[in-house]
Amino acid sequence: MLTMDQCVEQVLMDFEKLKNQGSKQKKQLGHQITMGKMDDKIETKPLFNKKGIDIIMHCIPPETHCPKLFHNHDYFEMVYVYRGSFENCMPNNQFTLHQGDILLLNPNVLHSVFRRSTDDLVFNIMISKQLFQEYLTNILEDNQMFSYFFSDYLYHNTKIERYLYFQNSDNLEVKESIELMIREFFSRELNASSMVLSSLIALFARLSRSYQQENKLAVYESDNNRVMYQIVTYINEHFADVTLNQLAEYFQYSPGYLSKLLRKSGKSFSQLLLECRLNKAAYYLKHTDLPISQIIEKVGYQNRVHFYRLFKETFHETPTSYRKNTLTG
Repeated sequence: MLTMDQCVEQVLMDFEKLKNQGSKQKKQLGHQITMGKMDDKIETKPLFNKKGIDIIMHCIPPETHCPKLFHNHDYFEMVYVYRGSFENCMPNNQFTLHQGDILLLNPNVLHSVFRRSTDDLVFNIMISKQLFQEYLTNILEDNQMFSYFFSDYLYHNTKIERYLYFQNSDNLEVKESIELMIREFFSRELNASSMVLSSLIALFARLSRSYQQENKLAVYESDNNRVMYQIVTYINEHFADVTLNQLAEYFQYSPGYLSKLLRKSGKSFSQLLLECRLNKAAYYLKHTDLPISQIIEKVGYQNRVHFYRLFKETFHETPTSYRKNTLTG
């Protein structure tokens, strides 16, 4: 089977051949892209394998700023940063994905993506809606997080815009699952499609397990768990400025009822928000060279002394020593 480096080399060689052909429609290992404006969107046409999965490597030339050409798709899209970083822009949000990160978008999410350097290597994994309807409903029966993510779009609210963002640079099991899926896809060996699907299911299970453990979510056999996943996801997406009133308005609860609902899960709104902000700060300290003052502002704090106190109470060291120890550890 191909190694990951061999996959990258193969994709780049094929892309160069196609680019030299000067064709308007370029086929990247089974993925056909029609470039051009159509109501300010880019039209993409995956050529799914028989299981409903297509994988390409992001080969669009680097840019210095976000292209304001937002688009969405008729399929679920998963972005995996194999090397370097990747910029994701949405109409009201922009963030940087780092090596190992995974972003899963439902078909409604408007976004525009770009890489800043040719050294940034990113894979796009496209999952057809039909695949979920035919295969994943039963397979994900015990994976509430992803069952809710897919079913919310397919069966409950087809207009909802939702994405899941996983920061997984240290999770070797997640890396193993997603890279095995990519390697199998490009290998074209016997039963490769089945191996790709099984790797995807394993990936979903490991991401769900990791997310639940990191956010200390209890497992409930009721609809409350679904709501908790949605609330935590929303807080993770809007951690810099979210308020209890804003959260209550989004989920159509009264602030009082939402507070009670959160306390039943074991944490208050302020506790969830604090954990999210500090975890984000720790991530930026470890994986970026942003100044600490900028990180403090980025995660929603204005008072440097207050932030330092909260950070030390949680991680038992200052942000400066945390960054130093994680870089040398």
